[in-house]
Amino acid sequence: MSFQNKNEAYPVGQPIQVECSNPEQSNLKLSVIRHDEAWTSSCGMVVEKTLSFDQTDQPCSWVESEKHYLKLFDRRHVNELRYDNTIGLWGQHRERAFIEGISNGNVGRLLYRLHTEPDYFKKTESYRDYADDEAFLWNECIASFHRERNVYSVLSKYQGDLVPLLHGDVTLDVRPPNFAECLPEGMLSLFQVRGLLLEHLEGFSLADVTSHAPQSSWQGIFDKAINIVRVLDGEDILNRNLGLGDFIVMPQEDGEYRVCMTDLSRCEIRKDDESDAEWVCKKWFAAEEDRLAGALKDKLEENGEFALEFEPSLKYSQVWEKDE
Repeated sequence: MSFQNKNEAYPVGQPIQVECSNPEQSNLKLSVIRHDEAWTSSCGMVVEKTLSFDQTDQPCSWVESEKHYLKLFDRRHVNELRYDNTIGLWGQHRERAFIEGISNGNVGRLLYRLHTEPDYFKKTESYRDYADDEAFLWNECIASFHRERNVYSVLSKYQGDLVPLLHGDVTLDVRPPNFAECLPEGMLSLFQVRGLLLEHLEGFSLADVTSHAPQSSWQGIFDKAINIVRVLDGEDILNRNLGLGDFIVMPQEDGEYRVCMTDLSRCEIRKDDESDAEWVCKKWFAAEEDRLAGALKDKLEENGEFALEFEPSLKYSQVWEKDE
């Protein structure tokens, strides 16, 4: 698997200037400290907020050593999304083709087809070009951004506790120089990278709990993780592929542990027109509680010295069996 060098995409120490939805810090200059390990449908990195600007582009506040976690849904550098769709690494040759496709209307036509025919991109695999690839990736990235942003909105009262605090969503302008004036109407968004500026959390993965926390704390940590799953369920949120790596555990000064679900990218909000039967079917097959409990039980009990206590809610199993 050939992946683009992350430091070429967003070099450590190089400032990134973004517009932020937070009115108190509408323009931010961020400095990259380190990159996340995997760039799937977004590019994750720890950043330091060094300077914010007012609307006259004059510095209005300095903030020293304020770290955040930045997720940019940047079609150019989502390595695994490219790999999964047999799309090569981004480069200037692809960008030139994308610009040409926007100018001649081909990209606009493709985006329309993608919205009206969900399988259109797969059907055209044998003859699609670079512009098609980049348009498809942009469409996937913007959908991922809105989906995750909506999840944070639904979970607003749990931010800073069970899920990271969302400081605001951001926009990064990546228009080529001197290209803005010849952009077709409505196409500016194709050169705007959307992102989320989140609370930066220091801790360890739930998968590494046996290496970083005493055995006496394991049950409590597990209970907090299961509680998060149940809270999301109560908000009609589904995660089809829940894993231990979706959670971070942070030691607190009082000796307790904060458990936080940090990866909401695979979460899905129940649709307004989704019937009870459809939703129950999805939740039953996802088996989020059982999936999490099974994975952690295997890890915690592997030395034979600990027995995890878990009482499943059976919420969807009971409804499913009743319907049958």
